[in-house]
Amino acid sequence: MTLRIENRMFMLNPNPEIENIIGAVLGRAIKLYPVQIHSFDTNINHFHCLFSATLGQVHNISPFLQYLNGQLAKQLNIYYEREGRVWSTRAKVIPVVDDDAVLQRLAYCACNVVKDNMVEKASQWPGFSTYQQLAYGKHQFRSVMRARKKNGTNTLRKY
Repeated sequence: MTLRIENRMFMLNPNPEIENIIGAVLGRAIKLYPVQIHSFDTNINHFHCLFSATLGQVHNISPFLQYLNGQLAKQLNIYYEREGRVWSTRAKVIPVVDDDAVLQRLAYCACNVVKDNMVEKASQWPGFSTYQQLAYGKHQFRSVMRARKKNGTNTLRKY
């Protein structure tokens, strides 16, 4: 799945607060609507999420996407002290049906920041990404549970 920010605004610039927002919303979405996340990688104006669902979890796909995308939009608007649309269109969901396609999508998601000349190597990307865990087994995510507006006030409410 790929989802782009409206007008390609740079709302996912790497910083600890944005990573915290993404991690908290993604974690809560998985808890509420279980699916398996294989890769989640941000760029400055879009993100890629490679996920799957077992037969018993197929019914979770739509509510998972709705919650993830809706809460990310809400929290990004709060953080940037703005209103209005965050996403330019609905999520672009690409079915991945075999092992070769999985490997191709994983590589594309992880290396997208390299393709876009943000960094020379995927391992250098400071933004929210599962690359470090997939490649090296390193956890990148912070345990902070509150995001803040740019001015420093708390914004991420308990779900």
